[in-house]
Amino acid sequence: MRCITRSCYALLLLCVFSASLIARKGYGRDSGGKIYGMVWDASQEITEEEFSRLERAALNSEEEFTPLFRELLDTRPQPGAVITARNISNGNTARVVSNSEGRFSFTDLTKGIYEVSAKMPEQSSTKGGKRLLSSPNRVRVVETCGHVGLALHPELITIKGRITDFYGLPVAGAKVTGTPVPVPEVGLIINTVTAVSDKDGFYELHGFTPPGIYRIAGYLNGGDLRVPTSLGTYVEIHVESDGFKEEKKNAPQVPLVTEAQLAPARRLLQILNRLAETMNSDHEIREREGVPLPSSHGCTITGIDIFLDAVDE
Repeated sequence: MRCITRSCYALLLLCVFSASLIARKGYGRDSGGKIYGMVWDASQEITEEEFSRLERAALNSEEEFTPLFRELLDTRPQPGAVITARNISNGNTARVVSNSEGRFSFTDLTKGIYEVSAKMPEQSSTKGGKRLLSSPNRVRVVETCGHVGLALHPELITIKGRITDFYGLPVAGAKVTGTPVPVPEVGLIINTVTAVSDKDGFYELHGFTPPGIYRIAGYLNGGDLRVPTSLGTYVEIHVESDGFKEEKKNAPQVPLVTEAQLAPARRLLQILNRLAETMNSDHEIREREGVPLPSSHGCTITGIDIFLDAVDE
């Protein structure tokens, strides 16, 4: 995370920080396919005592606030994480452990597309007593290397809803696909999540990476989660079902903002407002009215219902 100065302070609130989870194509030759990268602790679990320290610093000076802010909210390399690479074609799986700098590598892999994920060992836990894990990330292995960054969180986001027809009747067996947007740069594999609606039309999409609380604070302040540098902060949901069609206007775009993130993000927003007052800034920092917030409980977004029209014969 960049150091907060007067010149870049507003950038935080406009949500233009680069995403902590990226995947890009690497270069270089190897005797076999290779995947390498780094694992970060992106949990950002701040205790009430730490928030109080941050607030006191904001009331004193920017110079006191900035290093503490970075200490509490920076992502950190995570040693000891177990990384799994699974070939999605044949199911072959390999595992390694990140080193003291959070780095890892797989070598001599066969060509193909691999799903790469990370989690901490069972005996490890966060301040809240939860085990850190990452969303699965996909990377293509050819003669060149594949690079992937994995951000660890105590919980990933689930999206739930129901598929019905024009008359409100459930649509069973519909394929539901959630695609994080904005999408990565051209040439990379987009990590989609799929599910099938049950007999009552209900579906669940699991495993989306939550944005950081600084980005949520910026969103509440009127920033846009969909700026080009903010990868995967919304989810577009598309549905396919025999005999039905999804109107484009009915395809939801769901901001990845949950109850679990809102309380700390709102607290951070208040603290940033204190800092702005300390700095005699003209920038107004507060939660704006009308910011779209999906219904949620914990890290689960609920009520994302989709209506399908029957296909004309």
